[in-house]
Amino acid sequence: SQEYDSDLTAVNLFEIQGGIAQEVADRIGVTLTPEESVRIQAAPTGSFTAYDFYLLGRARWWSRIPTALEESLGLYQAAIEEDRGFALPYAGLAQTYLLLPAYSFLSEVDVHDLNRRAKEAARTALELDPNLSEAHSALAYIANLYDWDWADAERHFSLALLTEPDNAQALAWYSEVLTTLGRFDEAVAIASRASEIDPHFYSVRIDLALALWNSGDGLAAEQELRAQMEALPGNPAPYFWLTF
Repeated sequence: SQEYDSDLTAVNLFEIQGGIAQEVADRIGVTLTPEESVRIQAAPTGSFTAYDFYLLGRARWWSRIPTALEESLGLYQAAIEEDRGFALPYAGLAQTYLLLPAYSFLSEVDVHDLNRRAKEAARTALELDPNLSEAHSALAYIANLYDWDWADAERHFSLALLTEPDNAQALAWYSEVLTTLGRFDEAVAIASRASEIDPHFYSVRIDLALALWNSGDGLAAEQELRAQMEALPGNPAPYFWLTF
């Protein structure tokens, strides 16, 4: 409810956001970890335009609509053109390349090429920001999905969640690894936490349904999928998984 009087530049925007986050934490009695304090005070880019492009790309990516995913690639590239030292859009590219084979079912994609591009983008992001949660989660998902290296996947998920414990996408993807390893109770707990953090992110809720199903709780899995069908009637994913 306070007012902030400052020129609206990229750096000032992040300073205001960090100050508000710290004040909220203080008011509700939450003690931030050193990693969280660093994260909320950091200015990821000095370009307001680059940050706008990144946020627009992230919104398209969140939707999981095939055409929107392809649009997000262009927006991330535009952010990089504005600031080549901005790590987040590289991580965004990596995560988008990973999703295209699953969501671009109407067009042919070269899975191996997309995997290579995802690795390159994620590694570039980590060169710019070694602690970037989104980049570590992308490499973790690559290790799980393509390399079948679950030890490396767990290592990168641990690094992703060390700096951003509430990264809902990282948690949901981690639940898939735990399911593959047969650690079903852990998978349900992790997926449930992801859904609590971001209850409107349907992709996270799908991972929860899959964790429940694999744990043997088919009824709860069906209820979760039907809830997603009601929330997003045009989304084919819940219908697809419900057939199993």
